[in-house]
Amino acid sequence: MSNSRRLASSESIQPPLLVALTGYRLLCTSSIVAFGTAKAVYSYQSNGQAGLITTLDWIMGVAITVILYWVGLYEAVRPPVLVWFFHVDLARPIFHAGWRFIWVAVFMSLGMSVLTIAILPCVATFFIITFITTQQLLGLICSVCLFLYYLLAGPVVQDYPFRTTVTLLLRIKYLRKSLQYVARKLRLPALVGILGTQISHQAYAIPREVYHSESTMYLTIDVLATLPGYALALGVFFGVFFCWARFIVEPLQRLLEPRLAGVHQWADFSL
Repeated sequence: MSNSRRLASSESIQPPLLVALTGYRLLCTSSIVAFGTAKAVYSYQSNGQAGLITTLDWIMGVAITVILYWVGLYEAVRPPVLVWFFHVDLARPIFHAGWRFIWVAVFMSLGMSVLTIAILPCVATFFIITFITTQQLLGLICSVCLFLYYLLAGPVVQDYPFRTTVTLLLRIKYLRKSLQYVARKLRLPALVGILGTQISHQAYAIPREVYHSESTMYLTIDVLATLPGYALALGVFFGVFFCWARFIVEPLQRLLEPRLAGVHQWADFSL
């Protein structure tokens, strides 16, 4: 695209829109930096020198996140696309696709998060065992055993991963009742019994001194902020990426194909 055309497209953006876009950038960037810095300081103060690695990890994570955010935002709203997005003739179909994107992205993110929590450790186990022993069958057996442990640990062994975290969450009555309602609708009486009696009873059976101990609570908070957070982040990433490609990029590619000739080299995200 020539410089004159880019300049003309940039000048056609209304000043209030530029101000709003700049404010949005600053708000998101400052929020990321503030959250990352606060978590790093808290981790360092709690663990002393042992938290130095965690602190550096969060600082690097914040820096990478900010860089990716700015690069992604530039690619998403560079001036020509922004002008076409707010064009009167193109607004209705694009906003319609946007609403579909938002709704599907929410459910995709939740679904991918659940799949990530359940499947990712098993897949990682398969690759690690296979890499160490060079035996795919052994890796498959270990991953299947881990999956069965995740599946049967609660009702059979009376133990399950992140027991403290799960039981503390199940102290929330509304959450427990909602899970029981879903289990009844899916005709899963065993799950209804577990949620209604065993797990909830175990939640309240946690010793008072353990529940109030600083180390246990810190461990619970740390688990909530790390592994499930990573799983949720992966779920959001894959869900949003899929919906972006399916409901935004693909319709835009078809809709703006005549205008995009010689302007952008869009990747083919057709699914």
